[in-house]
Amino acid sequence: MAGIIDGEGCIVIHKHKPVGARIHPWYSLRVTVIMTDRWICELFRFSFGGGSIGQRKRKAKHNPAYVWGIGGVAATTMLKCLLPYLKLKRAQAELGIKFVTEKQKRNRRVNGKYYLRKPHHISVLEEAEFILMKKLKEKA
Repeated sequence: MAGIIDGEGCIVIHKHKPVGARIHPWYSLRVTVIMTDRWICELFRFSFGGGSIGQRKRKAKHNPAYVWGIGGVAATTMLKCLLPYLKLKRAQAELGIKFVTEKQKRNRRVNGKYYLRKPHHISVLEEAEFILMKKLKEKA
């Protein structure tokens, strides 16, 4: 499974645009696998959970491709299991695990509600992690 993540997987920190009362963008970890073999995607879903298997639109001459994805804390659990076996995407996995772990510590609730305006230094830190993940992906 680690070999599939290394070869066909994608580990990304996704940047979401501010919506509604949010004034800062927000970030999330996402791991996806895109394969022409649906069975592999089903194996990942059975083993680690995550989203349903979707079929990706392709050109007529290509085989259909299936997409499996998982995010947040569940993604970190999966990455921690596979980390000892990852080769090419080990640095991305380590950054993803650190990102979610630190984000959990930073994003504390106040009176049952999350901050809509997070401190500026947190926004800068999350943007830096987003940029670092992009740079790691360029090297892989």
